[in-house]
Amino acid sequence: MKWCEDELRIDYVLAMGTNNQLQLRASDIVEKAKADYDSRLEPVTKLMETFFSTDEELSEANKLVPEAIWYRSMSYKTQTSWSRSRRVVTKVCHGASGSQMRHVVTSLPASKISPSLLYTKKYCPRGEMENRIKEQQLDLFADRTSTQTMNSNQLRLWLSSMAYVLMQAFRQNCLKRTSFALCYSRNNSSLFP
Repeated sequence: MKWCEDELRIDYVLAMGTNNQLQLRASDIVEKAKADYDSRLEPVTKLMETFFSTDEELSEANKLVPEAIWYRSMSYKTQTSWSRSRRVVTKVCHGASGSQMRHVVTSLPASKISPSLLYTKKYCPRGEMENRIKEQQLDLFADRTSTQTMNSNQLRLWLSSMAYVLMQAFRQNCLKRTSFALCYSRNNSSLFP
């Protein structure tokens, strides 16, 4: 982070682990997410109670209600490893399985981008790009650069990259009206416009 901050015009959004201090600072947002989820769960539970007897298990109602997702932006500084305070965005999801918390640290100011947009539009697409890289490495052996010369390794990488482009074009154009098109659009909607 320090290197990015020292260089001009380099912004970053990086994942960060949860610690006790961040959990403490996000406790109120966890309670808000829980209250939001419970308020949406209550009418569903009441409706199910009208159709089913009270001795039947109504835990299925929890699965019908989507998670409550809340975001929080705060200024945070570690005790020793950070030289200054930085913006940390916390995402809290509360649902049937309880609460989950994730954090990202960024150089982008709150005035430039809201916490929810930062997380969904800046941080999450980065992970999707990593999935495409992993797909090329695992499916098309782009990581196989074990020959003795640089030229032959470069040729292997070029062939793997060409195969990847052909595979994506095939998915986009030939699988458009098949059951595989849904998998394609969910996993890789941004590669080809």
